[in-house]
Amino acid sequence: MQEEIEKKSSKGAVVLYRNEVPMHELKEDKFYEVIKDYKDCVIDYCLVHDCKQYNGKESHKEVVAYAMGKYAGKDLFDVSLMRGKAVTADSFLYVPQVLDDKLYDSIFCANGYLKRGEGGKIPYWYAFLEPPNKNSYGRDDFKKVNEALFPNGASSLEVFEWSTDWSEYFSEGHEWWGTACYSVYDKVNKRFVVVLASATD
Repeated sequence: MQEEIEKKSSKGAVVLYRNEVPMHELKEDKFYEVIKDYKDCVIDYCLVHDCKQYNGKESHKEVVAYAMGKYAGKDLFDVSLMRGKAVTADSFLYVPQVLDDKLYDSIFCANGYLKRGEGGKIPYWYAFLEPPNKNSYGRDDFKKVNEALFPNGASSLEVFEWSTDWSEYFSEGHEWWGTACYSVYDKVNKRFVVVLASATD
């Protein structure tokens, strides 16, 4: 059985993504019950099992493309434009000590706690805790969600951060707030978590 995702790129080319042995979303995972309590979360999460043998960065790329096919709707995307780099699990899960809204403009950004990357990319914690329309979530909420996602802790995780110029899904975030695209492989559970974020006010 094959599963195919077909999209037309902005250049007019048809981008075909095919799984010879299908991946599937782990829809019954308890994480999806946990995240229901966070209705103001703007992150799209996708937990995926890949039946194929793990192949490092290439497996990560295929899983991100699979997740984008789930969430992009009518948005176009071209996987040939994807660029990814390995990052540490600790940096991915990092949350700064200063989380006071009043400090953001004068101290927070000035001291480099928020460093937008190329293409307006934002860190995972910022995508969860600081959406365009403020939420009431705090450090404990971020911890609760990640404990559900990564029950074996950070030591078993392999993380890639991806560019966000390859899909129209990220267009709103490019306006000002930012974008995020990460893939995380849990070597113990042998599953992937894809983190996608793009929003505007």
